[in-house]
Amino acid sequence: MTEGKRGPRRRFNWGLGIGLGVAVGVGIWVATDDPMWLGIGAVFAVMFAVAFSTRGD
Repeated sequence: MTEGKRGPRRRFNWGLGIGLGVAVGVGIWVATDDPMWLGIGAVFAVMFAVAFSTRGD
């Protein structure tokens, strides 16, 4: 396994991250009727992708 300068490499789970981020953003948008939450959902997508990352090879 490859070691980077800061430890083992990680593979971000973009599929799960984007799916959950869009779901959270749209869900809160519908609940609050404020389209700003769709943009915040994009931030959640990156957060979920990093949170559910796995070790790379």
